[in-house]
Amino acid sequence: MTHDHVTPLAGESALFHFDERWIVDAGIESVWAVLERVDQWPEWWPGLTAAERVGVGHDEAVDISVTPGSRARLLVRAPIGWSLRF
Repeated sequence: MTHDHVTPLAGESALFHFDERWIVDAGIESVWAVLERVDQWPEWWPGLTAAERVGVGHDEAVDISVTPGSRARLLVRAPIGWSLRF
């Protein structure tokens, strides 16, 4: 699967991507309606404990539509006790 990375801003982590596919038995409109609600990802994404959209080039949370190049602040907690914020 080919893809483009978003260029990180100053102080952001190195580029990465998830190499995982989820098969969902739903129409594309229904799936997108769930994906664009970043703040609700922790309700269905195991290990993800916090998620919020942030403005491009800003740190403050925003409530706008998800578009290409959108950014989010995420917190993942592992069962072994460590956490990762990105």
